[in-house]
Amino acid sequence: MNDSNRSVSANADVAATLPLANGRLRRLFKTSYAGEPFQALGAKLAHEAVHQDKDDNQNQEVVANTIETMVRGILKLTIV
Repeated sequence: MNDSNRSVSANADVAATLPLANGRLRRLFKTSYAGEPFQALGAKLAHEAVHQDKDDNQNQEVVANTIETMVRGILKLTIV
């Protein structure tokens, strides 16, 4: 598959981290979230940033969900 034609899986909630042929990772958000403010996407971006390799496992997902929850809380407390 051509890297430029990749899109977020239908199984993803909001975003996904996809490995590229050159070993780099690409974070993609569903197009329905285009134009949303950072406050709405920041927690999901933090979650996806935890994924640093192709091998997702349960421990990585637990950490990613914990960080997402913490960032969401911080954003709610600090942005009026």
